[in-house]
Amino acid sequence: VETAKRFGIESPLEEHPSLALGAQDVNILEMMNSYNMFANGGYRVFPQFVTKVVDRDGNVLYEAEEHLSKELSPQLTAIMTNMMQGMFEDQLSTDYAAVTGRSIAHLLEHPTAGKSGSTAKDSWMIGFSPQLLSGVWVGYDHSKDLETGDAVHSKNIWAKFMNRALAGETQQSFPVPANLVEVEINPVNGKLATEECPVKRATLFYPGTEPTEYCTDHTSE
Repeated sequence: VETAKRFGIESPLEEHPSLALGAQDVNILEMMNSYNMFANGGYRVFPQFVTKVVDRDGNVLYEAEEHLSKELSPQLTAIMTNMMQGMFEDQLSTDYAAVTGRSIAHLLEHPTAGKSGSTAKDSWMIGFSPQLLSGVWVGYDHSKDLETGDAVHSKNIWAKFMNRALAGETQQSFPVPANLVEVEINPVNGKLATEECPVKRATLFYPGTEPTEYCTDHTSE
């Protein structure tokens, strides 16, 4: 509950273990805005519905001030963002499960991180590029269960919106603090990847927490 409040969740939350799995309802603005600290390097940005008002002559009558509050370490947010990019990386799919962003990865033309989620009645997709954060919820007005095929709509809507909204924007990479290390690992066992590994992924770590043992699952003897 305390962590949720740090992320800007103001809806009343009960102290149940299932809360970590999303067992209570949170509105879409709160849920989406809770991700902005990952998108902004650990800084919480307070949402503004009206950013500027001008008169017919172009004079600025009102302009919202940007309020930033540092809540998380840039290192932790970079590591989390790096992990959330994985939902769009098809090479991380396995024989028993595909990455959840596989169906929309081809629609995304910019570096993107995100998280999808679903219940019997809700389908969510929230994600961000270095320039833009957006979220989509799909469901029925009267708490009706989703029908077959409904769950894919949130991801498709989100991906198409992001692609159009970022059209013409310069591609940017997610910032990586200088005091992190990036190593290629075998995602199946978490060990350092070798040339023989069929799948390798560049992954961020705090210095000293990165794996030091090399994968030997694919070495020829």
